[in-house]
Parts: sequence; structure tokens; C-alpha cells
Amino acid sequence: MNMKYNIVLVDLDETLFDSSQRIQEATIDGVINWDIAMDSERVKYDLVIEGAVEAVNKIADMGFIVCYLTGRSHKCYHGTSIALRNAGFPIDIHPNEWLEMRKIDDLRPVEVIKGKVIERFMSHGDKLIVAAVDDDYSGTARDMYLSYDIAHFYDFSGALMQHLESVGMSIYL
Repeated sequence: MNMKYNIVLVDLDETLFDSSQRIQEATIDGVINWDIAMDSERVKYDLVIEGAVEAVNKIADMGFIVCYLTGRSHKCYHGTSIALRNAGFPIDIHPNEWLEMRKIDDLRPVEVIKGKVIERFMSHGDKLIVAAVDDDYSGTARDMYLSYDIAHFYDFSGALMQHLESVGMSIYL
């Protein structure tokens, strides 16, 4: 019998980490300098959003694979992984798939990049994406997740936890 991996996708910026200070410091004359904003040293100092560590650990404790799916550039992979580890987020749970980032020179919209990761995951019969937590209120992320029939939540609310409890129960029926 094949093992099925039940995945919860979690965005980083403004979902787990407050990146506003880093972005503000990288903004010059109203334009964000992304080389500065995505500096691997700088991302290590983003503040953790209150309650995020506990919520993500609860999701992992419920038996779900947590995959961090972000529009951050891969050039800040090292700093991002250190920030996740130092904050106490579960990492390295599923080899090679716990942190998905934008390729260094990939300038496509973030929903396109995230969509390609979702398609790659869905092409494997052993992966089921059960939810996504992403703060994007523009509707773009929500619409992208819904187009893949993935439940989308803006934060770690009770609604998310109820959804995961119902999914967790249904996979054992």
C-alpha cells in the first residue's frame, strides 16, 4: 500500500513572518530594491507573527506535512531556513519538499510560480494538498488555490483547524 502525504501549504511573508521592516528598508524613492529585500542575511531578522509557530507545529502534530511555499527568491534560502529553524517552525519533515522558493531569476507572478509547484505536487499520486494558508487578500492567491480545488485560509483561524480536523478524520475512514 502506498503512503499518501497530506500537505498543508504555508506562505511565509505576512503569514508567518512580518517582513514589513525589511521591505521598508529596501525601498528607495518608492521603489523596492529586491536584491536588498531578498538578502539572505536580512530575512533572518523578520519578526514572527504572533501564534504562527504554535499553529504550524499543531498542524505538523496532527500528521500533516507542512510545505512552506513562498515567492521569496531562492537566493535567500539559507537565511529563510535559519529563520524558520530559529523561530521553532517544523522543518525538514519531508526531504526536498519542505521549502519551495522562486528560482533566482524567475520574474513571473508569484501565483504562477506557486501554481507550478502545486501542479508538480499534484502530478504525484502520493500527495494530497488539503489546505493553503496565504495572507494574500488581493484575490489572486485565493483564486489560484481554488482553481486547484485547495481550501484557502488567510490565517491560522479556527476555521482552518476545523477543516484540518475534518480532513484528518476523513483520511482514516
